[in-house]
Order: sequence, then C-alpha cells, then structure tokens
Amino acid sequence: SARLAVAGDSAGGNLAAAVAIVARDRDGPRLRHQLLIYPVTDMDFDRQSYRDNGGGGNFLSTDMMHWFWDHYLGDTAPEQAPLAVLANRTDLADLPPATVVVAEYDPLHDEGLAYAEALRHAAVTVQTIVAPGMIHGFFSMFQAVPDALPIMAEAGTALNHGLTGD
Repeated sequence: SARLAVAGDSAGGNLAAAVAIVARDRDGPRLRHQLLIYPVTDMDFDRQSYRDNGGGGNFLSTDMMHWFWDHYLGDTAPEQAPLAVLANRTDLADLPPATVVVAEYDPLHDEGLAYAEALRHAAVTVQTIVAPGMIHGFFSMFQAVPDALPIMAEAGTALNHGLTGD
C-alpha cells in the first residue's frame, strides 16, 4: 500500500489533522501517519499556556491568535467549522497514528497536549514530544536555535517509523 502521511506546523498542523479526518471520512487514501507540530486545535484562550506564554514575548501571542482565528473563520461560528476547531470533534477514532510536538513556551502547548489526549482516548496511537525550552515556530528557527535539531530529528524518526514501520 502507498506510504502516505500528513504533516504540518501551527495552522499547517491543523490542516494536516483535518486532511486525516477527511481522508478517513471520504474513503480517501489510507494515511499511515500524521505529524502535528504545535498544531492549532481550538479557540480556548483561557488555557494556562495562553496565560503563561501568550503575552507576545515568545513570538506568538494571544492577540495574534485572536486575529488569526477571526480571519480564518470570518463569519462562520466555531461549531460550524468542525475541520477547523478540532477540539470540538468527538469522532477521532480510526485516524492514523500521530506524533504531536508541543513547545514548552508556546501558547498552543496545552491545546496540542489536549488534542493528543483526545486522539489517545479514541484509541489512536499517539507519540507526544514536548520540546523543552522551545517557543512556537522553533522548527523554522533551527539555524538560530540549534537545540531544535534533536527534536526535529526525533519527529522525523517518528514520521519515518510511521511510514515504514522501521
């Protein structure tokens, strides 16, 4: 069978997870893995990680996330956007195994962990990688943040294992 996976970071992590759901629901190609890197999964700005890390000193802020969501959803109510607001979904069973990467100092930290737990609760195999000392977007900052490289390698190994079984 084809070795297909989805992967994305931040909003791309949201899109990758949505593609996995659509592939399952519409008899799309069988995906072997989903790599979700600090994914956007909900609009709960009251989470502790938003309170701790959303002030803007760590790249991504709560205000930025409000702006992104407002422009992404427009006039669409969150409950009418089940492929955007993934935390509202109750049908996560039968999705491909997932690797979920969260950054310690990211406003999205807690929602990434919550989505990983929701996948586990739905009997999806999940590996969670918590990146100590990292902020949102660190995958794109590896040249300036060399400590990101081992975490990126771990995520790459998980993706390779998901695709090949090795």
